[in-house]
Amino acid sequence: MYKRIVLCFSVIFNINCTGKTQYENYPEFIFRNNEDLVSTKIEFSSYNISLIKTFNPINQKSFDLIKNKVDIDTLSFFKKNLILGFTDSSKTSFMISLISQKNIINSLDQGFIKYLNGFSDEVKKTHYMVNGIKIVQYQIINPGYINLKLFIIDSSEENYLLDFIVPQGYFNKYIESIEASLSTLKKG
Repeated sequence: MYKRIVLCFSVIFNINCTGKTQYENYPEFIFRNNEDLVSTKIEFSSYNISLIKTFNPINQKSFDLIKNKVDIDTLSFFKKNLILGFTDSSKTSFMISLISQKNIINSLDQGFIKYLNGFSDEVKKTHYMVNGIKIVQYQIINPGYINLKLFIIDSSEENYLLDFIVPQGYFNKYIESIEASLSTLKKG
């Protein structure tokens, strides 16, 4: 009798446990698509995304200042190269950075959350796929702003970070526009 119970549990355990890490199973997420909220399609490497309609490129002088700060930031968890930046009149911004480190998936763990918690009130983490693209997302909540950090995970290509930075009072107003933009993220 005991051997049958052990055998039964062994069979159930082997069927239900795939041995995969938490990141090997990315649930497909479908964002609300609203063409009225997005406009210009931009490309970075083999990816493209449509911008929120109110966004304009950050002027070159400001972009260069921000890029310089990002490039020389020795306290950053990841070495980044800021490649594109956009903003609007509400001071909501969208930045795209190339992450220098390869295979970042192993670094997006409790150590990174601890790092983020060092300068934020709350951090929420999730992972999903959008249009077949693997994303690890951190929502960083502060009194003044909310930052959505979306890491594009692609082992065959370079890794990118998409940053949506929204003033706290505008977040609910912008969430549908952010989703509309993310619904357009594609590779190829």
